This record gives sequence, C-alpha cells and structure tokens, in this order.
Amino acid sequence: METRNAWLGFEAAHGPAGCKSSGQQIYAHLKKTSDYSHQTDKLFPVVVGKAPYNDYIVHGGPGGVYRLRDVNFYVIEDGTQYRLN
Repeated sequence: METRNAWLGFEAAHGPAGCKSSGQQIYAHLKKTSDYSHQTDKLFPVVVGKAPYNDYIVHGGPGGVYRLRDVNFYVIEDGTQYRLN
C-alpha cells in the first residue's frame, strides 16, 4: 500500500498538472563571430537569467555563461530546430 501511494504521489508531481516546468527548453548555438565559437558547434540547453558579471545573461553550455550577442536561440519540436532570433 505504501509503495502504491508513493507511486501515485510521484505521478502527480511529474504529470501534466505536476511540478514540471511549462513551456519549451531553449537551446543556444554559438555564432561563428563569437569569441567562444571554438568551444562547440552543437546546440546546448540554456536559461536566461541574471548576469553574474557584465552582460553574460545566457547560462549553460561548455563555457557556463554567454552574452546575447554570442548566441542564436532555438527550440526543438518533434526533432525540428526552429531558430528564435
């Protein structure tokens, strides 16, 4: 009975009405003109938030933080990449 209740609680927390974040994951790709373009040529998941210093508000990827001018943003839907900017 306890196992069943634990499973129901897990499903409730992780289901459509649960605590999963809503919306889509934003991905970034480093622009060829960026000083950091050598770090990767692949998309990587990011969040945009408060800058730890200067104007580095894009958090994620191999370097950890980037400026808006360093990246292009994407979302992926059913395997298709859509560029946002």
